[in-house]
Amino acid sequence: MRPFLSIKWRLTAGYLLVVLTIIALLGFYLENHTEKQYIKRLQRNLTTEAYAVGTAITLSDGSIDNLVKQLSKDLGCRITVIEPSGLVAADSSENPKEMESHSKRPEIIGALDTGQGFTIRHSDTLDMDMMYVSVLIKDNDRSLVVRIAEPLSEVDAAKSAIRTTFGIAALAALLLAAAVGLKLASGVVSPVVSLTTTARRIARGDFGLNVGVPSGAKDEVTELGLTLNSLGAELRRAVRQLREDKRKMETVFEKTDDGLIILDNEGRIETINPAAAKMLAVDAASAVGRTIIEATLNHEFAELIGRVLRTQSPATLEIAFPSPSEKTIHVYVTSLGQPEELDGAVVVMHDVTAARRVDDMRRDFVANVSHELRTPLASIRAMAETIMLRGKSNPEAAEQFAQSIVSEIDRLVRLSDDLLEIAKTEVQQRPIHKEEVRIAEVAADATAKIQPVADQKSVSLVLDIDPELVIQADKDAIWQILVNLVDNAVNYTSGGGEVKVSTVVQDGFISVSVADTGIGIPAADIPRIFERFYRVDKARSRASGGTGLGLSIVKHLVEAHGGKISVVSEVNNGSTFTFTIPRS
Repeated sequence: MRPFLSIKWRLTAGYLLVVLTIIALLGFYLENHTEKQYIKRLQRNLTTEAYAVGTAITLSDGSIDNLVKQLSKDLGCRITVIEPSGLVAADSSENPKEMESHSKRPEIIGALDTGQGFTIRHSDTLDMDMMYVSVLIKDNDRSLVVRIAEPLSEVDAAKSAIRTTFGIAALAALLLAAAVGLKLASGVVSPVVSLTTTARRIARGDFGLNVGVPSGAKDEVTELGLTLNSLGAELRRAVRQLREDKRKMETVFEKTDDGLIILDNEGRIETINPAAAKMLAVDAASAVGRTIIEATLNHEFAELIGRVLRTQSPATLEIAFPSPSEKTIHVYVTSLGQPEELDGAVVVMHDVTAARRVDDMRRDFVANVSHELRTPLASIRAMAETIMLRGKSNPEAAEQFAQSIVSEIDRLVRLSDDLLEIAKTEVQQRPIHKEEVRIAEVAADATAKIQPVADQKSVSLVLDIDPELVIQADKDAIWQILVNLVDNAVNYTSGGGEVKVSTVVQDGFISVSVADTGIGIPAADIPRIFERFYRVDKARSRASGGTGLGLSIVKHLVEAHGGKISVVSEVNNGSTFTFTIPRS
């Protein structure tokens, strides 16, 4: 390949380099020559003025300070008179008493040693370079150093003018050199420039561009143009397919419910999808580039990744993540390459928390139901056997046992009814028929059912409800909620206590509270009281005929209405159950 393009820029660069070098050298010489000549001239003038000031001081009988100020105005420069000790005797600009010793200033030292001193230094006060010239003046037995200072602003102005002039000249020369160089080379290399431009646009992804190839031409440039056109067409097809495949993969990666993580061969996260970030409770952007142990602080997960990267064999594991919320994740890890390649690994995660929770609930439910059934059944069997053995000899005992059997059977019936009720509620088979309900009337009916038990225990039932308050709800469901809550409150309140049902309307919701003055609930038990079969005081609950399902049924019925239920309680100070129902 002929380096046409290289020749073009070599010629142009050569012209530019020669012109720039000549102009730069000439400008540097003139700038330095001007500066030196001006400094010499200024030094001579300031030396002459310094001697003249010294002569005026020796001839004057008045105040040196006033004379110096007057001479400074006449000459247009700063004048300072210094004693050989370095103390300032007079100054045209500052108070000499407040000025520091000048004994270490180079121009003062030069004047004391040779009779004349000279220096140039930057003034921080004026932010410019200053020339200082000092001469030694002797008057009888007294010696003084006269220093004159003047800014080098004229030097800077002259240098700036030279720079401006040569800058303009350099720009003009550069333009001329560039025009000449480009003119010489463009005729030779313009076809190659066109091909290069097309190739660059193809490299940037503009695959729809074709090179204009002259018909009938058979030189190297034409052959290169045809090759680029063919390459562009092939790249268009390949990139179109790659973009389509990438779009599909990104959609799957982003939208899938499974967590996906791609790791490099060092176990660092290269890509993580939103589902995986949510499962691991990490920020997807900040997790990239970190190892699994850095991102999750889970050693089991990190060990699993390390084992797969070492052995290049797939592995699976269920990992429990305790925080921020307890989760169980099924993790599958496999290598992306062969053992000798070590390309990294891919992690596929499934959140099996709900499935494991359902399994645990199913086991607990079966165990609880079995336990709840075993106790009354064992009692029925024992009492039945007693009747069989001793019923004829002791009819009164047989009658008592028969009544107990009926009581236990009633308890089993209540248990079965509650189980059916909670089963319907949980699977949403119980329909919620909303209608206009006066909450005061429903509360009155519910408390009336519990009133005999409350009277027997000397517990007061109090209703504090607006009789005109109306909500849209299932009347039977609200009645069942209140019956369960009031019944529980009465059962756990000692004689002389009080159970109060009240309402509050706020933000489109009605809050119904059932408060008692009973034994209260320990703080450790409050999070679990709405679980099925959970009892705080198991012996007392069974003795009262409770099934352990009432609060669970209440929770499901409240949530079926779109509300929430909560409890506030303190041991020996009573409990308050509050549920909210939307008014419409």
